[in-house]
Amino acid sequence: MSPTDVTDKSKVIISKVRLNQDTTVTLTWQTELTEIYRDPVKGIDKSSFETVFSKGNPDLGTMRVVVSEDKLIYVFMLKMVCIDMNTGKILWLINL
Repeated sequence: MSPTDVTDKSKVIISKVRLNQDTTVTLTWQTELTEIYRDPVKGIDKSSFETVFSKGNPDLGTMRVVVSEDKLIYVFMLKMVCIDMNTGKILWLINL
């Protein structure tokens, strides 16, 4: 996982790499996650965020990752994303 750039609204990139026998690394695939920011506090429009969550304060920094049957499930910023581990294709994205 890495940021797309160094700005305060950088998005998340998930990459699959292969470590070769000669200790070099080969990029297998790379996927940019939309609407998911590396630093959620900086990447969110504060006015709309305050309206939506006026009755509660979720911890947007909580992250969970599960791998099962060649699928990577990534939960972050109240979103759940399923990525195919063989291709890097986003299979589905759910707003929690």
